[in-house]
Amino acid sequence: LALGAASINAFIPQFLFISGAVNNDGAVTAASSIVLLFIVRLMKREPSRKGYLGLGLALGLAALTKLSGLGLVAVALAGLLILATRRRSPRVLIEGGAIIVGAALLVAGWWYLRNWSLYGDPTATNMHLAITGTRERPLPLSRFLYEMRGFKTSFWALFGWFNVLAGSAIYLFFDLLTSVALLGLIWAIVKGLRGEHHPSYPYLIPLLLWLPILAIGFYSWTAKIPATQGRLAFPAISVLSLLLFWGLSQFVPQRYTKFLPVVLGSVLFAMAVISPFR
Repeated sequence: LALGAASINAFIPQFLFISGAVNNDGAVTAASSIVLLFIVRLMKREPSRKGYLGLGLALGLAALTKLSGLGLVAVALAGLLILATRRRSPRVLIEGGAIIVGAALLVAGWWYLRNWSLYGDPTATNMHLAITGTRERPLPLSRFLYEMRGFKTSFWALFGWFNVLAGSAIYLFFDLLTSVALLGLIWAIVKGLRGEHHPSYPYLIPLLLWLPILAIGFYSWTAKIPATQGRLAFPAISVLSLLLFWGLSQFVPQRYTKFLPVVLGSVLFAMAVISPFR
C-alpha cells in the first residue's frame, strides 16, 4: 500500500509540474503530508509529549505556508479526540491539545497576528482579493460543477497557466484509472460491511476527514475568485493516492498485489514522461 500510493503520488504529471517550481503549493503539500503522518503515528503509538510537539510544529509549518494548512488543526484535534476516547483518558486530550496548539501558535501565530494588526484580517484574505479581484457574480452550484471539469483536468496534467493541455488519450487514461479505483473502493466498503475485511478505521477517520475540510475551504475560496485548479487539492494528495491504490488493489488477487506497485508505477512513470510532449 505504501509503495503503491507513493508511485501514484510521485508520477502524477501535474504534481511533477508544480513541484518543479519554487512555490507554496509544494511546501504546503509536504507539510500537510507530514502532519497526517504524525497524526497516524500518534494514534498508533504510546502518546508522548515528543509526539505532540512534533505534530504541533508540523501543523504550524502547514498553517504558515498556506491558508489551507490551517484546516489541519481540526484534523489533528479529531485524531487526538479519537485517541483520548479509545484510551478513556481526558488527560490525552487536554495535555496533547495544549502542546499541539501551543507549538503551532509558536510557529505560525505571529503571522496571523501581524495580518490582523496590518489589515484587520488574520488571514489577509481581504488584501489578496483587493489585488486579484473577485467574481462579478455569485457562484451557483451548476457553474461550480461545470468548472470542476477544469479542476479534474488540472489535477492530472494541465501546464502553463491553464493554457497547455495534454493529449486527450492521457486524460482518458486517468479517467479510467479513477473510475476503476472508485469501483474498487465501493467494493472494499461492501466487503467491510459484510465482515470480510476490516481496515484500521480509527486511523482512517482523520485522514478521510481532511478531504471534506479541504473541499469546503476550496469551494469557499473558488466562490470568491475563479480558482478551480487541481493543485489546490495537493495538500490531500497523500490521502488521495492511498485511496486510489487501495481501490485499484481490490481487483488484483492478494498473492499478486505486491507486483501492482511496480506495474502501476512503471505505467504512471511512462505517462509522466510522455505527457509534456503530447
